[in-house]
Order: sequence, then structure tokens, then C-alpha cells
Amino acid sequence: MTDPFSVEQYTDALQHALTEAQVNILRALYAMPNSSATAKQLAEKLGYPSYHRANFDVGRIGKDITHYLGMEPPTYFDGRKDAPAYFLVVGEYLKTGWNMWPALQQAMEEFSSTLDPLVNTTAIPEESVEIYVEGKVVEVVTDRFERDPKARLRCIEHYGANCHACGFNFAEHYGERASGYIQVHHKMPLAQRRGEYTVDPVMDLIPLCANCHVVVHLTDPPMDMEGLAAILQGTKGAN
Repeated sequence: MTDPFSVEQYTDALQHALTEAQVNILRALYAMPNSSATAKQLAEKLGYPSYHRANFDVGRIGKDITHYLGMEPPTYFDGRKDAPAYFLVVGEYLKTGWNMWPALQQAMEEFSSTLDPLVNTTAIPEESVEIYVEGKVVEVVTDRFERDPKARLRCIEHYGANCHACGFNFAEHYGERASGYIQVHHKMPLAQRRGEYTVDPVMDLIPLCANCHVVVHLTDPPMDMEGLAAILQGTKGAN
């Protein structure tokens, strides 16, 4: 089996689909020798009382990544039928434990430690996770704003898979594997909506490449499309 997703897809999910606590779980696995660990080893690293919580968290991370990207998960035969294997989104499970996929390892290496502005750190007790970082116990509590993957797909269907700002197309640069992939930006951050709302995939969302998406979120609140266009026009003029 090969990596189920590309480096760009994993990076997108790390920035926008996972809570800070989930990212720290992946960081713990990534920091293990060869980015590999059994459920028991990962549980000990995270300070969990048993390996069952580690199994659950890895599966939930894989599920959240898959749903965010709007992709089909890997499957495995559970003795009766093929079932979703969300844990395989994080890595192949061998006798040595989870072996984090190379694409996810590269995404973790390149991923900035700065949280995406869309992530809110309001404390929720049941999301509390104790992890060990360089010998110090750190408690991480987060809140994540849910996104509808169907709205993401509808946005891409309407606008296409080119970056709305710079025109970048993943498939043209990375081949068929990246065909149809593009990140989707919320023009108004979910954190500013203050509650559930009905999203308009055409009016509220816009496709952006990874680079343009990062630049938009360098400011708080995020830059609007006019501001991004002005920056791009300025850099072109300078060349």
C-alpha cells in the first residue's frame, strides 16, 4: 500500500481540518524513532492510561482528514466485509506499530507551528490531552469549527481547481494524482460567525492554492481577495 494522500493534501488537513490536540498527537508519533510506534508506545508518550485511547485518536484523526478532503478512506477486511480503515490514513500498521506515511512525515516537517487563525483554543474538558514535550507535561485543549465537505466540493465544481488568485493548478505541476485538488478558503472565518450558519459554496468559499491560502491568513482577520490580488499584481510589476 502507498501513501493515501499527497504532501499538499496532508498539509491542507493539518492547517484546517485538525485540532491543535490532534496535531500534537501526530507530532508525538512523528518524533518517535523512524516516525513509528505501537499503540502502547504512543499511549505512553501521550500520557494515556491505556493504548485504547491512542487507537481511537489515530482513527479519529484519519476520519477527520478524509472527510475534510472529501476523499474515500482506505479499507480493510474486518472478517465479514470491507470496512473503512481510517487509521491507515496516518500510517501503515505493522508489527512495529504505526509507520507514518512518508507524505505525512514531509507535511509534518514543513508544517508551521503557528496555528491557523480558524482554530479557536477555547477549553473543552473532554478534549483535554496530556502530552510530554521535551520532558514537560503540557495540557492541550481545543475547539474545532466543523466544515461541510459537500460545500467544499460544490465550490470546486463551480470555480474549478485553479487557484482563484494566481491560477496555479496542482495537476499541471504534480500530475494526475493531484488532479482536481485545491484548497478552499472561507471568505469570512468560521470563528467570526459565532455559531452555525448556512454556507453558500459560491458566495462564501473560494479556491486558493496552498501558497495564496497561507498569505491570506498571515493577517487577522484574513486578507480579502482584493488585497491578495494587489499583492500579486505588485510582485508581477516588480519583476
